[in-house]
Amino acid sequence: MAGEWLHSKVDRVIGAFDLNPPDMGMFPAPPHIFQSSTREKLDFTEQTLSVTLNQLVAREWALGARYRVSEADLEDEFPDIPASAMPFGNFRREQHLEATLQQINLYAIYNHSSGFFAQLDSLWSSQNNSGDAQNLRDEDFWHFNAHIGYRFPRRQAEIRLGLLNLTDQDYHLNPLNLTSELPRERTLLASLRFSF
Repeated sequence: MAGEWLHSKVDRVIGAFDLNPPDMGMFPAPPHIFQSSTREKLDFTEQTLSVTLNQLVAREWALGARYRVSEADLEDEFPDIPASAMPFGNFRREQHLEATLQQINLYAIYNHSSGFFAQLDSLWSSQNNSGDAQNLRDEDFWHFNAHIGYRFPRRQAEIRLGLLNLTDQDYHLNPLNLTSELPRERTLLASLRFSF
């Protein structure tokens, strides 16, 4: 079992452009646009809990499961922009984004004494968005992966071939939760690792 708590507060200044409307006198002048800056305040918190179970079920077989739940919360505010300012595009003066991501990883590994190995694993991900992020759709999907390979004596090197995302499942996770990027389509993996 493991827990993690991340908290970041950032006050930063970002570049902006200010527009002064034209003078509408007898001889109208063009609008005046000049470089400026504005403050942005970010407050991010993410709490994660994970539980892992591994079991050697025979001399050559191992099974495992891992459950992870992560709750993320982001408050984003531009305090120098008045609340009466007209919205522009997707810009919002204040946002409060929340997302909860649950993942279950199940796997089976076969290790032969000659160095040959095979692995099957599946990953279920489910994400719920709320707050200002509720217009993002919730996600619920499975990823399946298969690997075969060979480990040299004393594990000095490993050759691995894998097929990731066997079912060619695309997804649209909210990046508010910190998680590893998953392949969005069926992907062939080939790797060679050395240990010294």
